[in-house]
Amino acid sequence: MSKLTLTRIISFLVVPIFLLITLQFIVSNIKLLRYPAQDFEVFYLSAQQAIQKQNPYLMLGKDIVRNPPPALLFFTLLPLFPIQLSQIVWFIFSLIIFIIGSYFLFKTLAELDKDKFLNPLNWKLWLPYLSLAFIFFPFRYNLGSGQVNNILFLLIVLTFYLSVHKRWGLSAFSLALAIVLKITPIFLLYTLLIEKKVQIVLWTVVYVVVIGLITGLILDFRVYGNYLSIPGSFLDFGVLTYYNQSLAGFLARVSNNFELNKWLILAILTITSISLFFIQKRLAKSHLLS
Repeated sequence: MSKLTLTRIISFLVVPIFLLITLQFIVSNIKLLRYPAQDFEVFYLSAQQAIQKQNPYLMLGKDIVRNPPPALLFFTLLPLFPIQLSQIVWFIFSLIIFIIGSYFLFKTLAELDKDKFLNPLNWKLWLPYLSLAFIFFPFRYNLGSGQVNNILFLLIVLTFYLSVHKRWGLSAFSLALAIVLKITPIFLLYTLLIEKKVQIVLWTVVYVVVIGLITGLILDFRVYGNYLSIPGSFLDFGVLTYYNQSLAGFLARVSNNFELNKWLILAILTITSISLFFIQKRLAKSHLLS
């Protein structure tokens, strides 16, 4: 069988497989969206508390919202609709945001490597990509849960895309928005520092401070005290829920030793940070010698 024939067969198979997966994806989510998801209910109730300038960081529903206060400004849009309708709107919005983020991801990679296959308009790329995304549980779970991970995906992709195009101010603003939504993207500042992109780092810090001040003025600065009073989820190394795909979640399922997991994660982060530093130094040296 020639390579051309095999490529054609794969191309013909991709379409029916994609349609089958998409049909299952739609049917399963129609069933799920009939009732508010646990996490979505927490975000919805916390947003109502924030609108009333009451403490949003309480046990509302079955959990406590753990996103920073600026994220609450975004969540205050949720109570504009009844909770079930709001969840459906969020599901559609989250899916659209993921597709937009994917488009700019392919566009960035294609521009860096001049790869025609990664062209964001190539349907042979999109169909396998979306098929894999639709069957990936963390992706499916995030769509209707109120989690902001797909928004973070878009913002981080835009950070790199705008950086490639040397639009430093917008790149910094995109990263700042990602940080105020869920803190963890703050680690990207380290990679920017070792790449000596100090200007982006400084503008990111400025934007974070400005967004924080605006949040305090709108929601009341007491919200920061309420946020700092909740248990530290980022220092919780024992979260072993089955849908937790983080490193901490994986180690918690492998070993139920809290202290061991904590030191393993700190060691991995340290080794990774040092490795990134030396890799960047070597790449910079190779670039100067070439």
